[in-house]
Amino acid sequence: MQINKITKIEHASVGKRFMAFFIDAVLTLFVGLGLFVGFSTIFSNISSVKEMKVKFNDIITESNVMKVEDNKSLVKEFNSYEEYIDSYYTFYNEFLPKYNRDKKPISNYWFNVFVLGLDDVNNTYTEETLSKRSGAITTGKDIFEYRVVEGETKYDLIGIPKAYNQGQKQYSDLSDDERVKVMSYFYNGKDDNSSASYFCVLEISKIPELNELYNDYALWDSTVPILLAVTVGYLIFFLTIPLCLKDGKTLGKQFFKLSIVSKNYYSVKKSQIVLRYLPQVLLFVIVILFLGINAITLGVGTFAILGSYCMAIFRTNHESVHDVVANTCVVSDLESLWFKNPEEEALELKKKEEIVG
Repeated sequence: MQINKITKIEHASVGKRFMAFFIDAVLTLFVGLGLFVGFSTIFSNISSVKEMKVKFNDIITESNVMKVEDNKSLVKEFNSYEEYIDSYYTFYNEFLPKYNRDKKPISNYWFNVFVLGLDDVNNTYTEETLSKRSGAITTGKDIFEYRVVEGETKYDLIGIPKAYNQGQKQYSDLSDDERVKVMSYFYNGKDDNSSASYFCVLEISKIPELNELYNDYALWDSTVPILLAVTVGYLIFFLTIPLCLKDGKTLGKQFFKLSIVSKNYYSVKKSQIVLRYLPQVLLFVIVILFLGINAITLGVGTFAILGSYCMAIFRTNHESVHDVVANTCVVSDLESLWFKNPEEEALELKKKEEIVG
């Protein structure tokens, strides 16, 4: 039996292969987005998942320093200094101890030092502890002061803004500039450590029950839907379609007229197509399960794709990692000729010889 006398193979260029992959990836992305919306809607309407979200929002609202609007957790703003004091004091003294066992009820002196940012005149706390106060709190002593009653400084009473002049004014008596200075200390519209609200948000984020609820809800609301959407989308465009189209083509390869053949230059087998594509999605699923959907996952995926194409650049027949695994190669349809198996090639060769003879 004579083989490879008629077969002609022209390996596909890396550029065309990459562009074919790009088309498939874009199609997978668009379909995946639609699948994600569908899966997310399904899972978010499960009663147990709804209960997680409701309970999470209830705890956020109960803190009274944050609120839930349009499914977003936002810092709550108040209209006066007194409202901030009442809310923040209750937050540290009642709310946090209720949901975090590591937190104990606070004293007024602690509130003055760690919320209003006044000096630790009693030397109660270490320098290391004081250094952990936010940027806003370290400037608190420029805005607030300890309360003075009948000429005696009361460290065990909640401090007041300096603009109050030790009781000569109330919040309603302050000028606009004085009000802005006092109110911006608690929340200035930024979600960083330039306002005292940052510390409240930070403490809320440490609540074990809230973290557990958030992680459980995020799992079913985003992680699982994304995982399913990517998996199904990938299986459609990189497994189902290649199994259905001739010669293991994806839609991108169909567009650029590229085919997959066995490394012995005969038609690719279904088992090779499965071996070529399935491990990739399985690897992706495993990575997501261990690392989640984050920058690391995307980085690993991008590195794997680029690494595979870099390998194709430097190998003689432009073989990528999955080509090596499945014992396949990608060829140009217009410049190549191959057969299903050696028997088919031998039969075609015989026909040609008879015609020539």
